[in-house]
Amino acid sequence: MVSAFYANPGVDILFSLLKQDAVKRNCNCISLCLNVISNMLELKLEGISWERVPTEIVQIIATFVTGHAKVEDGNTVLAALQMLEQFLVCNSDLHSQLVVREVPVQSLIRHLAKNDTRIVVAALSLIHTLWKKSDEQRRSEIIEHLQSVPFRTAVTSTLPREERSAAKLRSIIDAVLPLEKILISYYSKMIDEKPTNEEIEKITDLELFREACSSTSNGNSINQAQIILSSQNPFGKLLTRTIERYANSNDENMRMLVGENSMRIEGGKWQWLPLCMATMKLIVPILGISNNHDDQNQPVKSNLEKLLMLILSVECPVDALFNTTIQLFHTTWREMKANNNELHKVELVVREKLTKALDKSPQSFEILENHLSALPYWKLQEIWKKEEAQKENDQLDSDVVRWKNYENIFPMKKFRELKKRLQPSIEQLVRTNRKNFLKLGFIFKKYAKGGKAYHRDQFTLWKLDPTEKILTMSDVDSETRSNNALTMTSADIKTDDVRHVSIKDIESVQYGDEVGGRKGPLRALRLNLLDGERVTVTATSDKTLSIWMDGLKYDSKF
Repeated sequence: MVSAFYANPGVDILFSLLKQDAVKRNCNCISLCLNVISNMLELKLEGISWERVPTEIVQIIATFVTGHAKVEDGNTVLAALQMLEQFLVCNSDLHSQLVVREVPVQSLIRHLAKNDTRIVVAALSLIHTLWKKSDEQRRSEIIEHLQSVPFRTAVTSTLPREERSAAKLRSIIDAVLPLEKILISYYSKMIDEKPTNEEIEKITDLELFREACSSTSNGNSINQAQIILSSQNPFGKLLTRTIERYANSNDENMRMLVGENSMRIEGGKWQWLPLCMATMKLIVPILGISNNHDDQNQPVKSNLEKLLMLILSVECPVDALFNTTIQLFHTTWREMKANNNELHKVELVVREKLTKALDKSPQSFEILENHLSALPYWKLQEIWKKEEAQKENDQLDSDVVRWKNYENIFPMKKFRELKKRLQPSIEQLVRTNRKNFLKLGFIFKKYAKGGKAYHRDQFTLWKLDPTEKILTMSDVDSETRSNNALTMTSADIKTDDVRHVSIKDIESVQYGDEVGGRKGPLRALRLNLLDGERVTVTATSDKTLSIWMDGLKYDSKF
C-alpha cells in the first residue's frame, strides 16, 4: 500500500499543500505535513530522496525557520530545522548552496532562547553544519556572529535554566562545544600565519608600545622588537593582533603598568615584549589553541567545557584573558620582588594562580579576577605548604591501606608460616653480627671480686678469638683507656696479665648491680665460670653490655 502511495505521486501532493496559505496558517497541519515528507525522504523508496526535492520547496521550508512564514509553532520549527540540515548534508550542491543562502545565522540565533531543548539543539547543529558547507567569506561571517552579543547572550541565558534536566543540559553543551571549537580553530589559524612587515610596523609605530619597550631596554629597542615579532615569534599573527588591540583598547591600564615598572630599581624591571610572549604562552593552552611551540613544562590543562561560560561572557576570550594575565604578571612580579632574570620563575607562579582560579569555573572575568586577587604570592606559599603536608599524610594513609590490602591477600596464618620459616635465618644473622662485634674487642673497667671494692684506673680488654672458642682478657694501662680496641698495639697490653677463658668454661652471663662512677652510674656484666669464679666488668654503655651478653650466650649455647 505504501508503494502504491509513492507511485501515485503522494509526495507531490504534500509539496503542493506546503504552497497553500490555508495550510500554512494551520500549525498542526503544516507540522504533520513536514514530518510525513521527512519520513518519506528518509525511506528513499521509489526514487524519492532529499536531492530530488524541488528548490521551491526548500525555500518554503526555510521560511519556517527564518520567520518569514510567521509560524512560531515549536513542532513546525523543529521539523524545518532538521530538514534543512538534511538538505545541507545530502549529495546535492544545489540544495546545500540554497540553504546557505536562504538561512542567515542570525535567524537561527533567535531560536536559542526557546524553552524547547530540541529546537535549541537543532538550531546549534544547523549553525555548525552551515559553517562546514560555507566558503571562507561566509565562514568569517559566521565566526563574527558566534562572537556577537546576541549569540553569547542566548547561550549563556539558556544554559543555567533550572527547568532543564541534566540530560537536556548535556545535549545543549554537546551542541555548543563544536561552535566554540570553531572560534578556537580561528585563533589557531592565526598562530600559523606569520605577521607581515606592515602589521609589525603598525604595532611598533604605536607611541605607547615604543614607550613600553624603551623604558626597560637600552639601544635600538624598537629594532629588536621588530626582529622578535618577525623571526622569533611562535604565536604568529595572534600575538601581534592581541598586542595591538590591547594597546588601543587598554591604553590607560598599559600606561599605568609601564609607569610603575619604570620606577623600579635597575635590574628589577620586566621587559614588555618578553612579558607579552610569556603571557601568550600561558593563555594559548588554557583556551586549547593549537600551537606547535607549546611549552613542555606542564602547561595549564585546557578544558573548554569547564570554561564555557567564561569564554561566552566576552566577545574575544583571547583579548580578555591576555588583559587579565598581563595584569597578573605585573602584580606577581611586585609580590615576588623579582629581577629581570626571573621571568620564568614568575611565569610558573602566574601559571599556578591561573590554574587554581580557573579550577573554580568562574562564570565571568570579573569573578576570575576576584579569585586571582585572593591568591597573593604569600598565600600561595601557604597553600603549597599545606598541599605538601597533605601529600605526605596521603602517602602515609596509602601505605596503611596498602598494608591492609596486603593483609587481606596474605592472611595472618600465612604470615605466621612465613615468620616460622624466616626466624632461624634472622636469628643466625643476629648471632653472626654479635660474634663479629665481640671479635673487635672492647675495653671494660675492672670490678673487684664479689663487687665489694672498685679498682680505680684498672681496665681489661676482652676479645673473642677468630675461632670463637676462646675469650681473651688482657689488662691494659690506664693511659690507653681512651684508645679504641682496634687501634691498640701489643705494647699497650700487659703481657704478664693475659688470661684465656674457654667459652665452654662459662656457666652463665648476668647483669650485675649498678655501680656509682665519677661520670655517672656504671652497669656491671658478670661471668660465672664453672669453677665457681666470678669475673665482673663495667661499662657506661648498656648497648655494649647487651651485645656482649647476647654474644657470649650464643657462643656458650646456654
